[in-house]
Amino acid sequence: MKYKTNLKPIFFFLPLLLVILAGFSVKENSKPRPAGTSWEKQLKEMNYLIIRISSVNVINGLFFTGKQADSLKKLSIEFAASGITKFDTTGNACPELLKVRRSYMILLEHLTKRLPINDSLKKQVNKSRVMEADIIRQSLLAAQQPGYSGSGCMQCHAQPSQFLKGDISKLETQKITPEKRAEIDNAHAAGLFGEQGMRSLWSMKAKADTLLTQGQKYIMMNFTCCLIPPDGLSDPTNIGQAFVSSDWINYFRSIRKLSDENWTKYKSLFVLPLDTLLKATLPGINAADISTRVAKAAGIIENARKLDNINYELQKQKLCLQLKDVLNVTSLTGETERQAANRQFMSAMFLLFPGSDEVYDGIIKREGE
Repeated sequence: MKYKTNLKPIFFFLPLLLVILAGFSVKENSKPRPAGTSWEKQLKEMNYLIIRISSVNVINGLFFTGKQADSLKKLSIEFAASGITKFDTTGNACPELLKVRRSYMILLEHLTKRLPINDSLKKQVNKSRVMEADIIRQSLLAAQQPGYSGSGCMQCHAQPSQFLKGDISKLETQKITPEKRAEIDNAHAAGLFGEQGMRSLWSMKAKADTLLTQGQKYIMMNFTCCLIPPDGLSDPTNIGQAFVSSDWINYFRSIRKLSDENWTKYKSLFVLPLDTLLKATLPGINAADISTRVAKAAGIIENARKLDNINYELQKQKLCLQLKDVLNVTSLTGETERQAANRQFMSAMFLLFPGSDEVYDGIIKREGE
């Protein structure tokens, strides 16, 4: 069909900021662990990769000075030496998670080495994120069924053998209250660092916070996850403006190029996949919340089509930010209700995450050039 060559569905534009929140040729240097790796360990390792990738992105996106980077590097080394858990991410997993893990590990290698992130890698990571979100949603739904019981991670995430059969598209996961958000934050952090690591991070959160400017604190206030940095690392952008990227500007431009007749025919290729983006950002988001956000996004898109070329160029960044606002799901996750101390704790988790000292080394070196 003609549109297959002339149109690019939104899926290939999605930066998937979440997190929200990594076939290529895959290199695995370590031998796989024996079969039977626990589902809980697999979940923790996936969480590790997402936070590690997000840590690299946000540190590179905050434009730290050499002095800031040096101070944060020292704190990150101190935190890493506090007896936290070490993760091996090259072992066994259910087939779906193994594919996701491979994509994320390749992305992490590109980010840590500051290699370009091409469209092929972006597409694979975005597909992996959608796949991972679907697995997480299935695990949540299975754990919410009457009679289910589990401990640790499996209190909320049932293992694949317990996933529900048949059509689950109409089922919805439980709402996340602010109180539940705090429990989730603590559980995820404890799974990553252990109780000792949790206490160490809590004691260091204020020190990390004092090293940030007010602008950097504002950006970190609601930061959750970011797998694909805006425009890759070749054109670094403030992480708080990540939605104003070439991907989303090209998305609007592609829409504006269509005639009224073709827009009527192919509108769904650009609007309906926003449903996929929302589900990948928040596994288990209910149908009503999706419908509300997609309808508002469609209104912004229609307004963009009505602008003349001059007004579009003047307003294209504003349009990206409007789209970001209507697709935002933090009001549904309890993240906007975090207390100040908890915000500092989550910020410190990303800024002091194990391995971040190497990222700070890169900043210090570039600042000295």
